[in-house]
Amino acid sequence: LKEKNLSGSAMTHWLRWLTIKELFLFAEIVWNQFFYQLRAGKAFFTHGYQDFGDYSFLKGAICFQLWHGFPIKKIGADNSNTPNEGKRIYENYQYFLASSPVMARRMSTAFSYYGAQKENVLIASMPRVDYLRENSNNYELKAAIKKKLGIDSGEFVITYLPTFRDKSRQVFSFQKVNNQEVSHILEEKNAVLLERQHFVRRSSNNGQRVGNYLNLDETVDTQDILLITDLLISDYSSVYVDFIALNKPIIHFLYDNDDYLKNDRGTYAIDPRREFAGPVAYTIPELLSIIGNKNNFFEKYRLRANKNLEFNQNYNSRFIDWNLKVQKSLNVLSLFNLLLLNCQIKCNTLLK
Repeated sequence: LKEKNLSGSAMTHWLRWLTIKELFLFAEIVWNQFFYQLRAGKAFFTHGYQDFGDYSFLKGAICFQLWHGFPIKKIGADNSNTPNEGKRIYENYQYFLASSPVMARRMSTAFSYYGAQKENVLIASMPRVDYLRENSNNYELKAAIKKKLGIDSGEFVITYLPTFRDKSRQVFSFQKVNNQEVSHILEEKNAVLLERQHFVRRSSNNGQRVGNYLNLDETVDTQDILLITDLLISDYSSVYVDFIALNKPIIHFLYDNDDYLKNDRGTYAIDPRREFAGPVAYTIPELLSIIGNKNNFFEKYRLRANKNLEFNQNYNSRFIDWNLKVQKSLNVLSLFNLLLLNCQIKCNTLLK
């Protein structure tokens, strides 16, 4: 209002116009949700029905749950905190996507109340991982992403992407800690440290760069972040599972390991380190020691993760009959890649 230098009746008229404009915009959003859902023959989700809005009008549509990660942590009904998830909610899917037999087994139990069974969990390559594989040598794209983020082409990119905590409020941030030893190794390696907390904690992500630290906001696609990353630091977040496809170093930084395993949702594996794709650090000195180690010992961890997560089979060319009634076969990857190119990670797309 100060910028427009409005007061009195002029300000009243402007606010009234703004309110009307917002109402029309809201009506358009609601109408689009209603219109496209009613017309949809197929609907694709990465989280749940809320992807499409507050209400579901998907009567008759075939619903596909793509899911947005790999179940390293317990999810859905497998989470002891939510053993009845989906039991009393009208939300049902005809098909679920899994990238390996391990994921398929976990999806069938975690989402059993949502309709998941052994028979309708389809094993195929994840579209977001295909995006990484297909663009791993796309230097033009990677240069464009770096330019958008203000990263020099010669800078070594270290990315920190932690998961959220259900119960613990203990959240580690490199930028907030401002450790001198971390800053020194970043300078030494001509590196920039990208950090983005889980979207549940959006307030921590302001998109600002301070020295060798860049705090990313939610406007940057996670897969684009991974694409330009040279070294990934994570914890129990399944983002590292996607990153495996790029054959780059991964470090699991478990600063609250004991507290997380005892008091939070827990992991599927009794010893989650068997499914990790990199060495584990529990303290900053241990983390810096691994970063500074010039010996390339990361490959053995990737091989172990691929084996234990059962990525040893190739599902990239798998064809699945989406609609048994019309006997029309569709290539899962082509369909999902089309979705990926037209949406963000949280995909609100309907296909008719």
